[in-house]
Amino acid sequence: MIETTYRGYTIYVGENAKENDTLVRESAPSDIWAHISDYPSAHGVIFNPSGKRVANTVLKRVCCIIKSKSNRCKSMHNLQFDICKIPDITPSDDTPGLVTISNAKTIVI
Repeated sequence: MIETTYRGYTIYVGENAKENDTLVRESAPSDIWAHISDYPSAHGVIFNPSGKRVANTVLKRVCCIIKSKSNRCKSMHNLQFDICKIPDITPSDDTPGLVTISNAKTIVI
């Protein structure tokens, strides 16, 4: 798992399905989740203990890290990402790393 800090936030990015699943299941309700829309990819989580609004620059940073880890998507332009809070993610009971998303916003990188 990748762990980095950016502008006072700790960012985690899973490197496989098991790590993605762990990120979703062990994150706090105030944490922010990110993933490339419509492609299999790493999951990113911004640790947000204050629960305050996370700046767009931080959201874009986690998306850039996820994009850099995707062999298929790293050279794509105008790539869409789903962003939401952890309570809007429902992990699959059968397939590690697979989630159902509700109430996500989309940003383009």
